[in-house]
This record gives sequence, structure tokens and C-alpha cells, in this order.
Amino acid sequence: MKKILGLDIGIASIGWALIHEPEHVDEQYAIAGIGVRIVPLSPDENNGFSKGDGMSKNALRTLKRGARRLQQRYKLRRQQLTTLFQVLEMHPEKELFELDAVSLYGLRAKALSEQVSLHEIARIFYHLNQKRGFKSNRKANNEEEQQAESQTIKETNNPDAKPKKKGYLDFISDREQALKDQGLTIGQHFYQQLLVNPIVRIKENIYLRSSYMDEFDRIWANQQRYYPNVLTEANKQKIRNEIIYYQRRLKSQKGLVRRCQFERQRVAPKSSPLSQLDKIWQELNIIKLTSFKAIRGEEVGFDKYGKRMLTLDEKRNLLQILTVKGKLSTKECLKVLGYQSGYKDYKLNIRKEKELEGNRTYAAIEEVFNQFNVDSSHLLRFDLVTQQVEKVDKITREVHQHEQISADCEKQPLYQLWHLLYSVEEMDILVAKLQSRYGFTPELAKALAKIDFHKQGYGGLSAKAIRNILPYLQQGANYADACKKVGYNHSGSTTKAENELRQLDDELKLYPKNSLRQPVVEKIVNQVINLEPV
Repeated sequence: MKKILGLDIGIASIGWALIHEPEHVDEQYAIAGIGVRIVPLSPDENNGFSKGDGMSKNALRTLKRGARRLQQRYKLRRQQLTTLFQVLEMHPEKELFELDAVSLYGLRAKALSEQVSLHEIARIFYHLNQKRGFKSNRKANNEEEQQAESQTIKETNNPDAKPKKKGYLDFISDREQALKDQGLTIGQHFYQQLLVNPIVRIKENIYLRSSYMDEFDRIWANQQRYYPNVLTEANKQKIRNEIIYYQRRLKSQKGLVRRCQFERQRVAPKSSPLSQLDKIWQELNIIKLTSFKAIRGEEVGFDKYGKRMLTLDEKRNLLQILTVKGKLSTKECLKVLGYQSGYKDYKLNIRKEKELEGNRTYAAIEEVFNQFNVDSSHLLRFDLVTQQVEKVDKITREVHQHEQISADCEKQPLYQLWHLLYSVEEMDILVAKLQSRYGFTPELAKALAKIDFHKQGYGGLSAKAIRNILPYLQQGANYADACKKVGYNHSGSTTKAENELRQLDDELKLYPKNSLRQPVVEKIVNQVINLEPV
């Protein structure tokens, strides 16, 4: 008699039922066992998970660990400064470490215009080591800056609009602008504030790291005139760049990017020119045109429901425009196809209904070039070449030939420019590379560097899989047929014979601790694996 196990998996419990399937039609199903297994979740885990809170139960511990690491790194920098200052015989006396806030900021202001002792200079650098200013990666800055810029445009166009609540970077930007208008360093600014109010909250006033580094440079330049043998360029490099303002690179998270289901490679970013073209063709090949005229019997060439697929020429006409535009409305699509009457007589079953998504990567780069009146035709070229390749079937060992986009597509100008903008994280380094490689002006290079191609995330296919599928998409095949022609099983389905032949494990293995990114899910899945119906 065949047994069937039914499961009802919840966030706090797992219900199960073991059912005997009858061998004959006249027999009935019988319940062999039934029960429930309670998942041991804490109240915080249960409430958070049921609300869709993606925050891990270890998040608080992670925050505490992060604070400890920051403190440890600060102490390490301070220790390195102490070692170097002792060698240079400029380590501060105990009295200098006991200065109050007014005296300490006054010393920083004084060092900009007058001579101070080497011990006082060292004390200033100890102070600068405590507060180094805000510095973020290019991606985070771009998102905040773009939101602020778009809000500014909205408020300018609509003065009556309710102003948006300012964010973290907005307040920093306001402080930086005020500092620039006054022509002061951070030390001078706080010194003036402390003279008026000795208990001003300095910690709540965050400035950019570049402003702190500017103050360091100005103090060093002024004091170097008095101590040229001590404040050398070599010592400046050591103190400024290797100790106080050293910033370690973020750890790469590329290992978390999933692998393609067809090729053992990481999936490609959605912003890749290849991914953009693949996305457009997949959409074009499933669009159907509905004619209300055909339904009324006033037009031919449609099925009995008044529908038809687009012809290959129509798809190419749309592609020509979508390749250079970020989006195309349904009405614009109908006009390109030659149906001027629009919604009155015709309709397109576009997935997003109102618009067809185009090449957002091309459109974003071209928009910047247009702002600076730069001829970008040679820089945005993306010509694809199709070639014949052989593929060996892993099971039958038969050799099949299929078409493939040449790997030389990665040498095309648009791909090269996108890859540079996507891969270089440091803004200063990226701007310098854009200037040296393409001869762009600093303003143009900075505008291009602000484009964030990371926020779109990753697609579902690797670049190699896209290069295999794309030639058939370009011939008008839908995604399923294109995969079939290459030899990919896009649905992952198996035949009845294949399913019966597959080898089953004797038992399911538990997920190792912390192997999943959501501990609550990991706990529930392991509870299911541990379930033993009686």
C-alpha cells in the first residue's frame, strides 16, 4: 500500500499527516498518523518573521560586534601614532591630553595660522584620529544624491509641493555648504561655537571626511614651514594616508551571487548590455496585438479572437527604438507599428501594461552625454556577431551545433564603458580612469560616475547562457523554444522515466548552522527534515 505524507509548514509549527492510498478504486483513503511539531521560536523571532521582517535574529549581535571592531581599529590607529610620535620625539605631554574642548579646538584653529610646538601638533593629530568624518561607498552616495536631486527638481517645478523630510546626507550637505560659505575649517567652526556655547553637541554634527582631511593638509602645510625636517612628505604619507585616514576596502560579496541554472557561472548583472538586450527580446517575442477591428470583422490577418503575434520586422522596428530608450509607452509602440488609432482599435498585451521597458543602461549613459553635448555614437556602439559552435550532450555524448553570440561582444565600446562604470567602486579612481581612458572633462567624468548600475541587481542567466540563447530570440523564438534549441531545460522538468531512474538519498541532510541567510527559515526547514511520522 502506497503511503503519502502531507505537510502544512507554518512559522511556529509543522502539521503532518500520513495517509494510506487505496490500491483499488472502491477503497477509501485511510489516515495512518497525524500530528504537529512545534518549532521552538522566541517571541521576537515569531513576531518579526510573521510580519515579514527580514532582519536576522543575530542583527543585534552583529551591531555590537561592529561597534567593537570600530573601537579596536581606532585603538590600533592610536597605537601606531604613538609609536611614530615617539620615534619623531613629538609625543604630547600628559597636560595636553587633559585639555578641555575649548582649548583643544582653539589649538586646532591656532595651528592654521601660527606656530605651535611639535607636541601640540601631535595632540591635534590624536584629536583628528578620534573623529574622521563621514565616508561612504559610491553606490550608497549615488542613491542618496539621486533621491535628493529628484526631490529638488520636484520642489522647483511645484513650489506648493510639501517638502520631503531631509535624510542623513542632506543634513551633512547643508553643514558642508555652510562651512564653505564661512570659509572655515571644522576646527575653526567648532571653536567659534564653543566660545558661544561650551556645551554644544559636537558629536551630532557630522561632516565629510574630505573636510577633515582638508584641515589636516592646511595644518601640515602651515607647520611644515617651521619644522621641515620632521614634517616631511614621507611622514605625511605615513600619518595621513596609512594611519589616520586609512580605509580598508569592503569585502567582496560576489560569492553570494547565485550561479546560472544552465552554465556553472555567476549570473550577469541586469544592467549589463547583454542582459538588457536579452530582456528586450524576451518581451518582444511574447507580445500579442489585439485588433478590435478584426473582432468586428473589419480586418484580416488575426485569429478568431482578434489576436496575432508581432512579425519579426515589427519586433526589429520596436527594438531599434527600445535599444536607445529606457522605456516606450504602449501608445508609442502602436505608433511605431503603424497603428495610429491607438487604444481605440488596438491593444498590446505588454506585461507592464502601460510601457515596454527598453535599454536602461544605454539610456542612462546617453542622457549624461546629451547634457554635456558630447557625440556618443562611437562610445555607445554594441555590435553583436553570431558564430557556430559545437556542444557535446553530457548524457548521449552527441555533438550538436548551435548559434552563439561571439565573446568579442565584451570588447564593444558600450560594454567596455558600462563595465568600467560598474566595476570601479571608488569615485575618485573612477573619475580619473574615465578622464585618462576617454579624455572626458572632470565634470563629464563625475556625472558618469554617479550613475549607479548596481541597484538593478542580478538577472537569472550568466553571460554565456545569454550568448547562447540570444541568437534564437533574435530570430523570433520565445524563451522556452530558444532554450530548447540550445539544449537547455529551462523548466527543470523531468520525464516519468527520468524521475523513476533518479537516485534518491537514504536521508535528507540538515542544513549547517548559519548556512542560510535567514536563521528562522533554517530552523523551520531543519525541523521538517527531522520530522519522523509514526
